Amino acid sequence: MSSMNGSAPTVNGTHGVSTPEFYSRYVRRTFSRAMRGYSPSEVDTHLRMVEGCFSLAGFDRLLEERREELLGDALQEAEETTERARLERETAIEQAQREKTAVLLQARHEAEATVQQAQREAEETVEQAQREAEETVERAQREAAATLERARRDAEILLAQATRRQQAAAEAERRFAGIRKLASEILDKELDAAA
Repeated sequence: MSSMNGSAPTVNGTHGVSTPEFYSRYVRRTFSRAMRGYSPSEVDTHLRMVEGCFSLAGFDRLLEERREELLGDALQEAEETTERARLERETAIEQAQREKTAVLLQARHEAEATVQQAQREAEETVEQAQREAEETVERAQREAAATLERARRDAEILLAQATRRQQAAAEAERRFAGIRKLASEILDKELDAAA
């Protein structure tokens, strides 16, 4: 359906297709009024322009006219995309560096803690071994002292027994010598008496 209101006829939007923005300067146009309607020369010029816009050559002409604008937008978008990608890459690299530094620092702390723990355990082991060695030496010294004391007491007992036996033997020998002397005297008296 067309309307006549002093501007070019427009198509009613029943198809749901919107006219691209860059076509609007060719499709919508206000004509000056002539004596009986619109000026035929202006309408013809406009229709040729519109027809050219919808042909391949017209599209090429339109593309050529808007090339700088379209390429500029595409170039700007590409530059923005490249810049975003560069920033994201730098951010990712910085993040990776921070994570690497954190991991290395954590590993260093864990290694130092492990070394310190190993040193403490080694020191504790050495101290434990020293205590056990000292206890073993003390126990051996006590046992040796006890053994020596027992041997000394046994030796004293044996010495005392030997001394008593020696004294008993000396006493027995002295008595035997006295008995022999007495027997010899008796024998001598009897021999004297018998002679």
